[in-house]
Amino acid sequence: MMSFLLSVGWPILLLLIGWMFGRIKIRNHRTRLDRFETDLKQIRLHNVKYKGTNNDANMTAHMLNASLVLSIDVFQRFLATLTQLTGGEHCNYTDLLDRGRRDALIRLKTQAKNLGANDIYNIKIQSASIGAGKGIEILAYGTAIKST
Repeated sequence: MMSFLLSVGWPILLLLIGWMFGRIKIRNHRTRLDRFETDLKQIRLHNVKYKGTNNDANMTAHMLNASLVLSIDVFQRFLATLTQLTGGEHCNYTDLLDRGRRDALIRLKTQAKNLGANDIYNIKIQSASIGAGKGIEILAYGTAIKST
């Protein structure tokens, strides 16, 4: 009986440790994203091409890109496997994609701020799965317009 508890208990203990540390990392990531989004709210994002104005002689354009790779923790991967068996939305992956997109846009805004630009036009976001569902890559790019 004791050997059975030890053989079953270790995987459960490891899953609980993964869940605990995963929750802490996700909470810290969301807090960091909220703080940066507040700090960079003056930089406007546009999903249309820049049309131009009469004062374009005083403007410069800079191509920006930002990419990141996020992985899902062991406990969430375990829950996603259970969801595949029963069907339904993969909430863990939905949250992962949301945090990845937010982080990529923050990185674009940070680059624009460092250039002195206030607008980013023609923003595109692409995502790809990495490692058979163990993580995602997010790529965001756009054009920063800076008035000189």
